[in-house]
Amino acid sequence: MSVLPSIIRPSWRRRLIQTMTSRIQRAFRPDKVILFGSCATGHVFPDSDIDLLVIMPDTVDKRRKQVEIRMALHDIKVAKDVIVMGQKEYLRGRSIPGTLARVAEREGKVLYAKTR
Repeated sequence: MSVLPSIIRPSWRRRLIQTMTSRIQRAFRPDKVILFGSCATGHVFPDSDIDLLVIMPDTVDKRRKQVEIRMALHDIKVAKDVIVMGQKEYLRGRSIPGTLARVAEREGKVLYAKTR
């Protein structure tokens, strides 16, 4: 059972997002984690979920990594959607209208970025 973000107080929502980001960062070492969607823009509704875009190196199997990340977050009982994208796909998509990369780039909040 998941709890919808709008039912959760904003301070708890922030903590859940921080916990999810920290867990992803430590376990999977992504290039970047971006919060996008209604939680990023502040327009949370009863059916909103927490949307995270995880940017990984291009050598990673995106589907496998997406499953692994979702399994790592399974105990966090909140509606969430985690999408994994390769670095090149993200960089290319940022300039293409209608792509998730573009939405995340323009409206998202970077929660973690690897320092080079």
